[in-house]
Amino acid sequence: MIKVNIVKNKRSVANKQTNSDFSNREIALLNDTLGDIQLEFNKVLFLEDYAKHEDLINDLTEHVVICFGKKASTVVLGFEPADNMYYYQYNRFILPVKFAPNEVLHKPNRSFQFANDLLKVVKLNKLEKPEHYETNIKFIDSIEKFKKITSQLTGILAADIETAGLNYMLDDVIAFGFGTSDYQYIMTKELLQQEEIKPLLKQFLENSDITWLWQNGKFDTKFFMYQYKANARVDEDTMLLHYAIDERKGIHGLKELATNLLNAPDYESELKKYIPKGGSYDDVPKDILYQYLGYDVIYTALLYKVLLEKADDRALKLYKNILLPASDYLRDMEYNGMKLDIPYTRKLKEKYRKQLRIWEDELDVLIKNFGFTAEGYLATMKAKSFAGGKFNINSVPQVRYVIFHLLKLPCYGKGKEKYTANTDARKFWLQKLGMPTQKLDEPVEEYNKRLDEWLQDDVNRFVYIFDKYKILKKADSSYTTRFLEEVYPDGRIHPSFLLHGTETGRLSCTDPNIQNIPRNKELKNMLTVEDGCVLVEVDYSQAELRVLADLTKDPYLVETYRKGEDLHTAVARKIYGEPVTKAKRTRAKGVNFGLAYGRGAFSLATELGIDVKEAEQVIKDWFKNMPVAGKFINNTRLNPQRGIPTITPFGRLRHFPYITDGNVKHIQNEAINTPIQSIASDYTLLSGIELNKWLKETGYGRIVNTVHDAILIEIPYANVDKVANKAVNIMAEIPKKYNNASVPFVADIEVALHWGNKIEYNKDVNFKELK
Repeated sequence: MIKVNIVKNKRSVANKQTNSDFSNREIALLNDTLGDIQLEFNKVLFLEDYAKHEDLINDLTEHVVICFGKKASTVVLGFEPADNMYYYQYNRFILPVKFAPNEVLHKPNRSFQFANDLLKVVKLNKLEKPEHYETNIKFIDSIEKFKKITSQLTGILAADIETAGLNYMLDDVIAFGFGTSDYQYIMTKELLQQEEIKPLLKQFLENSDITWLWQNGKFDTKFFMYQYKANARVDEDTMLLHYAIDERKGIHGLKELATNLLNAPDYESELKKYIPKGGSYDDVPKDILYQYLGYDVIYTALLYKVLLEKADDRALKLYKNILLPASDYLRDMEYNGMKLDIPYTRKLKEKYRKQLRIWEDELDVLIKNFGFTAEGYLATMKAKSFAGGKFNINSVPQVRYVIFHLLKLPCYGKGKEKYTANTDARKFWLQKLGMPTQKLDEPVEEYNKRLDEWLQDDVNRFVYIFDKYKILKKADSSYTTRFLEEVYPDGRIHPSFLLHGTETGRLSCTDPNIQNIPRNKELKNMLTVEDGCVLVEVDYSQAELRVLADLTKDPYLVETYRKGEDLHTAVARKIYGEPVTKAKRTRAKGVNFGLAYGRGAFSLATELGIDVKEAEQVIKDWFKNMPVAGKFINNTRLNPQRGIPTITPFGRLRHFPYITDGNVKHIQNEAINTPIQSIASDYTLLSGIELNKWLKETGYGRIVNTVHDAILIEIPYANVDKVANKAVNIMAEIPKKYNNASVPFVADIEVALHWGNKIEYNKDVNFKELK
């Protein structure tokens, strides 16, 4: 039995009605999560009962204190905790659990994080206090010292840098630490900024007798590439090694790993005290900063040893064959960046702002037709003010007042999300209001006429414009504005691609996200190429469906691809008959991808704008034509409940623990999604690795982006044909080379000067006439 204190924010209505600390559903969730682990709640404390922080702390009695939810954790600790961390304060362990039980019940997909946090209680109960590690720092503050010390170093060196910011072109390296768990060398800021050190540091970083060990090394090495012209290597990487062992996202940071695997104390909190709002590590006193860097080196070195012991052959295969070479490839791609057409982006931003203002004015007129008054709003919503005297579409309370009180539209969400007006809610309302969808093969003019008639109703028009407004507002804030903020001094966008950002292995992208730009030509046209170059996109054709064909060996799928036929056209012909129009093919495409990922009749009907009965018949026909693939899909969806994990040929592993009634459908969809999406993603990743090596050797072009199954290359006019053919050949060979694929994989080529204007490539294309 493990005795703990519990801290919660406040009592729920159910708690008050039953005079209990947890509802029956919360107790069931805790029991399901803990399994055989027995907890005794030797005090459940609620923040609402305490006016003073010290009174709350004085009431803590147990060695382990579990804080449910962000607010409880922040109040107890005095600062907002990082994800996946625990802390030692007040002579006891404080365990933040990111989501309170009621938050998990409202959103079952949070159960993974909930369990990951809560189950640490077993470990903490056995620990007396965090393990203390001593630094042994030797400073390198002169060229003479640098030469003497580095000339003697070989073998594995853990390394880390501290910088004045995240921009490798603008922000200085202010400290460089390297060494082992026994000793740590730190180069000072003053030495790093001397011109004479640059060639010497370059030579040291390129020394083949040293194995360079980093934590997320592609970040650090870009600084050395740009500022010191060094080909800094990432020979080993603890972040990637841990991801190869445990695929869950958000748990691979150095501090989290040091805490959870080494029982290290929170050594970062002292540092943060010295960083003002808007400041950087350059504001931290040097003795504090260097001590912090010394710990980074120690823990990187120690973690590498621990992780090597944990890694089995599967994890090492993934780490060595894919993750490490992919890290080098992605670093090069990030370093290359994509050129931003700054004048065009500024004009587009102004165009969007103008349209947003027009819609704001129209919505203001509409809400007055609904009877909106400041007095009514203030009284109903118990608001304190109505600023500006005009309806604010970006005000959550005002939008809720209009939608739920004046228009009386049904709530889409549940619990705390009951009154949401998010994308799904807006789709739900538009559907409820009967917004027309384009019929199969219906001319655009006829559809627009039906839509215009529907928009004559004020309620319809309000919800329609509100939806359009939110979409455009997102485009303005996340793309036009964000890209102008993120552009580097060279006029290019240099994002960060995350190898560890998803459980399936598909890449994610941040700062900014240039993978997830909507299908909007105007937005994609912000990204362009240098004069004399062409943007070439080489995209696997139906990669994920070809993977499904290869995994299942379904006769119909295999034969279709071996014949060189288009699966979407073939399925459209099977379902709808001749002639196969563009609209029929598009609908078949939705069916193919939807059913491959486990979508049901209602979801398919909503997506395709058809009734549920028609969707059910479409699904029946699809499974009849492809019974082997259908059986594979159904069996794979059930694997999590059978305790069978997913393992791909490349060594990617996907666990599905903590299955509940609330998340079972989501997990089943993830189970079939994972092998298909993961293998297709790795084919693209391996193709990029191979193509990048060739491009660096030949100098024929540079990879500037990758979007799921596509690779984007910036190429001088004269080299387009050579590079395009090489890319297509590599992408065709990779599935055969690694998995002896039973179906052909082909790639399509498109070219453009601005990404949104891409057209199909052929040798007769005049690049100077491209847009």
